[in-house]
Amino acid sequence: MAIFQTQVIRIAADTTSKDKILDLATAAEPQAWWARDLTLQIGVFSDAGQTVLDVSDLQSVTIYLKDPSNLDGAPLVSKIITAFDNTTTLPTWQSGTQQHFSVAFTADDLSFSLTNGERLVHLSMVAVTTGGQTGTLCIGTINLIDDGGNAPAANPANAITVTQAQAMVTALAFNLAVQNLAANGQTTILNAQSWLAGRAPLSVQAGAGAFAAGVVLSPANALAGALLRIPIDFAASPNGTVNVYDASTGGPLIQAITNFANSDGSYSANSFYLIAGFDGTHWHKEFAAWVL
Repeated sequence: MAIFQTQVIRIAADTTSKDKILDLATAAEPQAWWARDLTLQIGVFSDAGQTVLDVSDLQSVTIYLKDPSNLDGAPLVSKIITAFDNTTTLPTWQSGTQQHFSVAFTADDLSFSLTNGERLVHLSMVAVTTGGQTGTLCIGTINLIDDGGNAPAANPANAITVTQAQAMVTALAFNLAVQNLAANGQTTILNAQSWLAGRAPLSVQAGAGAFAAGVVLSPANALAGALLRIPIDFAASPNGTVNVYDASTGGPLIQAITNFANSDGSYSANSFYLIAGFDGTHWHKEFAAWVL
């Protein structure tokens, strides 16, 4: 037999009682080592733990660990169980060989913050039957104690990997393909999800004659403080004017740009750079200049 095994706490969930759960082995409030693997083995009973209940009608049981001072808040950890052993009997339960269901918590699951080396957490088990009824199997507390021998800060509960962090940062930015402007009309710049940094290059074509292209900066999904970079390349032509608006073509004009003439009256291909900032309600010009 291995010297160390996963911590196991056996709990008799009495559906006819509102008393807090006890550790079957100690008849006391359950205790476990913090940031160590833990398995709860649950038997479902009535009549002060003397009658084993039929669990064939259970669809799921959700186990919640919460901060006792914030029972209406999000759980520290939650687990959903959908596999049940209805062959459990009183003798097999008492012998420790069977239980109606088990739930395993990993060391990372239990690595939330402590106060003075321990933390009391509220435990509740909520069942849903195949008929859609919801009921409470039991409630109680578990005291998690720091043994002083681990450093879960290296991989705390709810931690994310570097790859996940990079994906989250990447999701806050977008880079659009170049949009060609060659005639009167409206082009709206937006992103399908929340964002903080964007790039929307425009290419102003010579067109068939003078035209004014309206470019609308949409506030949709832009987070307060978002910056949008708009590099604008002009063909060697005087035809195209770009009018950049806040929210709609009826909104405030942020910038109007038309290619400029050379000293001899001819036109060259030139580039303009505009940066717009979003204050949570409106877009504003942050920077604008010809790139020479």
